[in-house]
Amino acid sequence: MLTDLIEKYREAQAAWYVKFDEDDSQSNSCPEWDAYEAAEDAVLHFPCKTLADVQIKAAFVIADENAHDSLRNCFRMVDGKKEWSLTPFLRSLLGDQEAAR
Repeated sequence: MLTDLIEKYREAQAAWYVKFDEDDSQSNSCPEWDAYEAAEDAVLHFPCKTLADVQIKAAFVIADENAHDSLRNCFRMVDGKKEWSLTPFLRSLLGDQEAAR
């Protein structure tokens, strides 16, 4: 399942790259960006059930500069409060279903 999510992420990323340059001011306000961001969240928040899941996810983040950057620098609003992307990612490594909320 996690590997399927990673593949969907790569497809969404490629579709976004085809349409936009990262420096394009419109690049983060389009359906391709929304799909790319949703696919990244699906991977980063997937609750790991096995050590293999943890290893696959860690390898993905290490290898993908954009996912790594999201964990270091991005946040989302949850119940009106800022939550750094790293928090649900770490919970997901522990198998926390809440990480996917």
